[in-house]
Amino acid sequence: MAYDILAKDGRPIKKDGDPIKAMDITIEKIEQLDNANKSFVAVASTEDEDRHKDIVRQDGWKLTNFKKNPMIPWSHDYWGVPIARSLKTWVDKEAKKLMFKPQFDADDEASMKIYNKYKNGFLTSFSVGFRDLKSKYRNEDERWFGGTEFLEQELLEISAVTIPANPNATVSLNGDESIQNLLQLGYPQKYAETEHGLFYPIREELGEFINPEVKDLEDDVEGIQGVYANIISELKEDGSGGIAIPVGYYFDPEIWSTVGIKSWINDNHDKTYKFHYYNWKWIDENKDFEIEDKEEEKEIPDFDEPIKITTPNNVPLAVLGDDIDDNDDADAVSHQCDDGSDTKKIIEVLDKHLEAISNGVVLALEKFNESLFEIKSLLNKKTVDSDLQIDDNKSNDDLDSSDDDDKSNSKSDDDIEIDDSLLSPDNDKNNDNDIIELDDDLLSNKDDTKIAVKSVFSEKLKETLKEVRDSFKIEV
Repeated sequence: MAYDILAKDGRPIKKDGDPIKAMDITIEKIEQLDNANKSFVAVASTEDEDRHKDIVRQDGWKLTNFKKNPMIPWSHDYWGVPIARSLKTWVDKEAKKLMFKPQFDADDEASMKIYNKYKNGFLTSFSVGFRDLKSKYRNEDERWFGGTEFLEQELLEISAVTIPANPNATVSLNGDESIQNLLQLGYPQKYAETEHGLFYPIREELGEFINPEVKDLEDDVEGIQGVYANIISELKEDGSGGIAIPVGYYFDPEIWSTVGIKSWINDNHDKTYKFHYYNWKWIDENKDFEIEDKEEEKEIPDFDEPIKITTPNNVPLAVLGDDIDDNDDADAVSHQCDDGSDTKKIIEVLDKHLEAISNGVVLALEKFNESLFEIKSLLNKKTVDSDLQIDDNKSNDDLDSSDDDDKSNSKSDDDIEIDDSLLSPDNDKNNDNDIIELDDDLLSNKDDTKIAVKSVFSEKLKETLKEVRDSFKIEV
């Protein structure tokens, strides 16, 4: 995989405005070992497709500047002392390989240690650092995952590396290499559809940030959580200090569309931000180089469509739409139902969707209500069944709805009682609290009946569902 080279503080390294990229190769063996001169011949690059479908065309190498200063650093460390130099660098056009002959410094203990590791087979990898001069996507329809074909590239250095050789694998902060930046943690640099919501970065240089925290916004906007992180270069040697700034947001896809997300980003952020990077600059008539700190204004990323990714397990996750109190979490953690499902998740679903569940049932009852007028005409006795009763203590009026003149004669104290015990957590429970009373005057007006059914059933359903939720008792 071709990746951008980052400095230890997470900043990208560029040359003439283009990111310096690297691509690794594991060699099968070293050739022409010259132990007296501490040198050998090895392969630096091939035209093989890597696992990310990237390809470097070997006839596209530009070697002029590299040959003037053929340094070989350790793991793309441009600030340290080189461990070796290349005595000869060339492209084997027939084999389609970039070849080189490194010579290690016999007077340098560190250099000799690395030389012996290669000689004895403990190190087997090299990595080319290059500037992309001409390239194209191998698949225009799958730019993110379809791979890149590098057609022309300027060789800047060849590094001795371990496996994996990606210098972004660790961030050194006062000797602590366990701290990972946002790229290493798996945060995407593009607008992405993740398992935890739509992630929209407002900074593309995520390798510059560490210590991410996902939290709600101060104004409590529904369906959005911010990712805040520290800039590595602003932290003290002990890792303290610095101010956490927003680097991206998780959006609930059920609430937010791409258009809405972009509009919210534009309304809540400046259009540009300060971007820091290191610039590779040739000096001494291209015989040496230096790395200078640069700063420029950069526009906030603008994305049209999200890509789909899988978020690694160690990424702090957004919890969009979660209304569970912190105290509820403590009681729910680690409890398992008999079928292996998570009790906490069940409670979350019931709490989060209580309104929707209730509304859904009410909608179903509306359909039932359409038939209520026909049912009324058939109810000529007090008890229809054990669950639906007509309590008519003062009147024996015929309930035939075909007699329109009698509609206005309905008694105000004629009630329809519906036993709702079937909705209860315990179907055997039957008491006065399980009776929903509706004045049958309402049945003369379809709209009034709908409103009454919605109101009464909605409240009763919420009550019942809460009882169901609270009735979960898990034996641990």
